[in-house]
Order: sequence, then structure tokens, then C-alpha cells
Amino acid sequence: MKIIKVEISNYRNLDGSIISFAEDCNFIVGENNLGKSNLLSLFNIIFCSRSFSIEDFKDITQPIKISVQIKLADIEIAHFEDLFDPDDESIINISCVQDNIDDNIIFSHSESQSSIKPSWIRCLNYVHYDSLRNPITEINFDKGKGVGRFLRNIVSQYLKDKDIKDKDCFETDLLKDLIEFVNAKTSKLKSFKDFEIIASCDDDIENLLSKIVVLKDGKGDNLTKSGYGVQFLILVTLSILDKIQLIVRQRKNSGIFEDPENQTKSISLVLGLDEPEIHLHPLLQRKFIRYLAENTNNQYFIATHSASLIDAVPAAIFSVSNLNGKTTIRLADQSVDRHEICQTLGYRASDLLQSNAIIWVEGPSDRIYLNHWIAQMAPDLSEGIDYSIMFYGGRLLSHLTANDPDITEFISLRKLNRNIAIVIDSDKKTPQSPINDTKKRVR
Repeated sequence: MKIIKVEISNYRNLDGSIISFAEDCNFIVGENNLGKSNLLSLFNIIFCSRSFSIEDFKDITQPIKISVQIKLADIEIAHFEDLFDPDDESIINISCVQDNIDDNIIFSHSESQSSIKPSWIRCLNYVHYDSLRNPITEINFDKGKGVGRFLRNIVSQYLKDKDIKDKDCFETDLLKDLIEFVNAKTSKLKSFKDFEIIASCDDDIENLLSKIVVLKDGKGDNLTKSGYGVQFLILVTLSILDKIQLIVRQRKNSGIFEDPENQTKSISLVLGLDEPEIHLHPLLQRKFIRYLAENTNNQYFIATHSASLIDAVPAAIFSVSNLNGKTTIRLADQSVDRHEICQTLGYRASDLLQSNAIIWVEGPSDRIYLNHWIAQMAPDLSEGIDYSIMFYGGRLLSHLTANDPDITEFISLRKLNRNIAIVIDSDKKTPQSPINDTKKRVR
């Protein structure tokens, strides 16, 4: 299952938004506090929760209405029984409505108004990674904390396979001596005496083993001491495995789709990542996204204000902006749109040790004159940072273009830097003479 379109009414600051998504990777890009995370939270509520909270209603007197269009794989088509788009059986349009804060979300088929079970909706398994999650508190074998459930289950499986039910796997005499030693020391403390506190061995062997086993990196250090980047990558992986484990335990075969031809089983998985750049440096961001794109067939929604991601893989890029007090989300499908995103996020060419602009001139003498004029008109501008002057030299001009379209027969100057100016000698014999065709084209 893939989320291919959503229409939003009365949900936070995304009211009125209509967005069509790619089936693989979607980047939601924009500045802070514009609503990027709200979109990921919307999916998390629809596919993982029962209801919207009071904070989700833009107008508390009106219902929240969400229309979701989902595309089904061939083996998933019968999942919603005979409910599908009249024009395409691989598409289902779902209406999600909550009238007020005291109700739950009601799901129905948009065309027929037939009721849809929430359990059917949740078979699109949405895994939400919130940027506020702390990997240190989860990457352990504690069954009560996030992905620790998955790690704890590995311990449980070992005890079951080995038929271990008590502390037989430990040296009992040594444990007994240790406990007696601890109690001999602590028994002298008044608070221990007053409340009859003593040390004892945990009778739950599973709990005991989970406290002993830890994760370490290649240097032998506990994973809790590793960098946040490594912890983040481990946590994302374990989050997906934990989701699969819960599906198998709670739903049995519901939501697990079998392909009889290939004799394989699969689940539908959509992953929402909120600002992965908080934990990963730019190079690791790109490697991580490329790995997901090349090695999985899941759908991804990634909210970010990092320009390092947007050209890492082929993807749909959505620009989130605020126009006249209203949040808008639009597809940035042109190179100029992506350039505007980088500009909005505060990225400049000089951040990459490049100039913010390039002035193209024919030869060295032009550079001397231009620098003199710039020094008189704008003394704060510095060559090499605010601008650079480059030479195109004579007949080379006929091979250059400053246009946006990909014209293969010309060398595109905008790919070097989008902020350009081209200074051309007119070579006119008289003021009334026309300039030649090459100069017209470049101008």
C-alpha cells in the first residue's frame, strides 16, 4: 500500500492542503514551524491512533475531514473487499472524519460511503520516527521502552529454545556469596534496617539476562557512548523490526499478504522520518537515504530543513512555505524551485567555498574595469565570496547558455551558479547597428 494523495480539512495549519505523493521517496522541505512535522503526525494519527486530539482541530466547532487515496499492490487488492475506485481497482479512496474531540475517527469508502474497519486501515503499517526520540533510552533490552521490546524478545526466544526457567545458567554459589556480601554492608544503614531492605537476585530470569546483555560497537564501547548518528541508524532499523514483530503477535495473518506465485509473504510499510539531520551529518544523511531507496521498496516521508537530502535520490520534493499567513505545500519539480528551497533555508554557494554570484566577461581587462566600478558602487562586496569574475573568451560565447531548460548543445552556465551576469561587448559599428544572433540569444 502506498499513500498517493491526501486532502486535508480543519487539521492544524494544513487546512485546505491537497497533496499528491510519489510512491517511493517524498521530501517535505521547509523552515522550522511551518507544518512539516504536522503532515507526518497526521499519518501517524490516521494509521496508528483512534482519534485526533483537541490541538489537532484548527476550528474546534468543525469536524476534521481527511481524504486519503491509497494504491494497492496486486496481492493487496482484495484487502478492502469490493471497495475500490470505480476507474481503477488498485486505488481506494478513504474518508477519515472526526466530528468532535470526544469522538473517534470514522473511516468510510469515499464513493459508496460504506464503513471501513479501522483494523483494515492499520494494515498500512506506518512507522513514525519523531526527532525528539532519545536513542539512548531505547537501545537496550528493557521491554518497556520502545525498540527494547524487539531486543527483549530475542532473549525470550533463547530461553524458550533452551527451556531455561530459572537461574540455572548462573553460578548460584557465587551469586549467593555476592548477595550476602552486599547485605552485610547495607544492613548497617539505618534506612535499610527500618524498612527491611535487602539485596536479592531477580527471580525473573528473562529480566535478569536483559540487564546483563548490552550492545557494543566495534571498539568495544557500549552503544550508549557512541555518537547519535550510529544510535539513530540502529534505532530506525529496530523500529521497523519491532513493528513487524508486533504485527505477527497481534494480528496473526491479518495484514500479511502472501504471493502464491513466488511463495513469499510481505507487509505494507510506510516510514515517516522527522528531521534526520538532527542526528546525521550531511554525508551520512545521503548514504542513509540512498540505502533506503536502493535496498527497500517501502514508501518514505522525510521532513527536513537540510538541503543535503534533496538530490540524494530521485524523489518528490515538496516545498513548505507560509504565504499570507497560510501554510502551503507544493511540489518543487523544477530546478529553479529547488534552488529557491535552498535559498529559503539559508544555503548560499559561498557555504560550499563558492561565490554567491558569477560575472562572466570576455577577458582580463573587463575584470579590471568591473572591479573598479563595483568598488565605487558597492564597497562592501568582496570578490571571491560575494562574486567571482570568470572569462568566456571570444568565440566561446556561442557555446554558452544562461537558460534554465536542459539544452544539450550548449554549456549551461546556471549549473555552475544560478546567480549569473554576462557582460558582452556589443561590437557595433554604429549605435544603430544590430547585435549579432549569438549575443541576442545570450541576452
